[in-house]
Amino acid sequence: MNCEIIRNPNFKQAAWSGGITTELYIFPEYADYGDRDFLWRLSTAEVSEENTTFTLLNGYDRWIMTLKGGIRLEHNGKPASELNPLEAYFFDGGASTGCTGKCSDFNLMLKKGQKGRISATTSKKTTTITAEYSLYYTVSGDTTVYVYENGKNIYKVKLEEHDLLVLKKDASDESPKIKFMGDKLCVAVAEVF
Repeated sequence: MNCEIIRNPNFKQAAWSGGITTELYIFPEYADYGDRDFLWRLSTAEVSEENTTFTLLNGYDRWIMTLKGGIRLEHNGKPASELNPLEAYFFDGGASTGCTGKCSDFNLMLKKGQKGRISATTSKKTTTITAEYSLYYTVSGDTTVYVYENGKNIYKVKLEEHDLLVLKKDASDESPKIKFMGDKLCVAVAEVF
């Protein structure tokens, strides 16, 4: 199991038509979002305009989850879904997508053919890591993370609010597990298989 911690001040930010986006992670690491040469990308965004249009991402699928606030999406002019905080939603990145409402969100963009998902946890229970890449973004509060393998604690990491933990599972890893501890625990999770 490989472990990487990216602290909040080290993320790359950029403006988009609806506000500010923060790139948390891109794969492969030499890829560039603007060149659309990435296999997958994880980001957060502040949607600060009441009505906006998402960037077209032809050839990509998208997962989105609001962390704070609610939004209503429409695809190709047709109503699609209302999203409340911590509800994950999947859609075609190539669809013309309009957004009504303001929020902070969590996004996973996957090149067609790549498999992944997002979710959120507020639980202190132990869960098994099944994805090749598992990324954990602390939404609120500081969190202590414990990673176990074969019943032994192999990592203990302290994450502050808005830090990212990236775990890459090796083929030799046997059913690694993870547990979060914290008072105001809320962690957004992205998994890429």
